[in-house]
Formats: sequence, structure tokens, C-alpha cells
Amino acid sequence: MIDGLKSWWSEVGDGDGAVAPPDSIDFERLKNPFSTLPNALELTALQQSWLERDLSRTQSMLTMMAYQRAASIRGPEPKYHQKRRERLAQLQSKAHKLGFQLPEEFVIFLENDEYVNRLRFGCHWIQLADFICPCPLDNRYIMILFLCEAQGCNYTHTRVA
Repeated sequence: MIDGLKSWWSEVGDGDGAVAPPDSIDFERLKNPFSTLPNALELTALQQSWLERDLSRTQSMLTMMAYQRAASIRGPEPKYHQKRRERLAQLQSKAHKLGFQLPEEFVIFLENDEYVNRLRFGCHWIQLADFICPCPLDNRYIMILFLCEAQGCNYTHTRVA
């Protein structure tokens, strides 16, 4: 452990002594981590009509909000799924050349269009990086960007050992 860093749970104690780490994740849940993804959503006829708007013309803010909601329910278009799978294959090859292997669950998730379509939370989406970077806390690991927030304020990486 790097000097000066503490476990996150050490900050949430009640001040009466040692703080125990949180309970471990249920082993049954780990057998199929994809079972906790939300169910797939289907577009209603009205929501489908929102996607058919002519966005080359000026639209009201409400129309744009409806379009964005429908696009979120629909999930990425097939061309974006293909681009993600190609990028993942490139990152796997680069990691392998560096002596690393991407976690199996990470690869399964990112290769599966249905799983990616079911990932919905706020304004985040899957976006794989063009490159692999060393972990700034320990260069024995690498980090791969895979999730971005719409305004560019929050980026999520996976650390690979």
C-alpha cells in the first residue's frame, strides 16, 4: 500500500475505534455478474416516432429531450457496436503485447451488444480508449478507459494486473 492512502471505509466509521471493511460481495452474485444488469427496454410507438424526427431542422428543447430519451432506450446503433468490438480487439492485442490479459468478464461484457444496450445510467456510455496507459499509482498495472460521462467530467477505467 502506498503511504498516505487509506481504505475508503476507514473514512465512514463512527469514531469509536477500528473500522471493519464492508461485507464481501455474495459469491452467488459473482457466478453471473451480468444477471444484475437491468432488463432490456422496448421502444413504444411514440418513442420510436421521436427517433424519426428530422434533426437537420431546428427542433424545440422538448423534442430534443424526447429524442435523447428514445436514443437512450434504443441503445447504440449497430455501427457503434461494431466499432466498439473492433476497438476492443485492438486493445486486447495491445495488452497482450505488453504481457497483460484483459479480464474475461470485461471482454464478455464489451463483446455483447445486448449487455451494452442494457447498461443505462445517467449520461454515461461505453467509450473505449485509443491507447493503454500505465496505472499512475503502480506502473505494474495498466488502465483502460471504457466509460465516459457526457460532459467529460467523469471517466471510468479498468485496472489490469
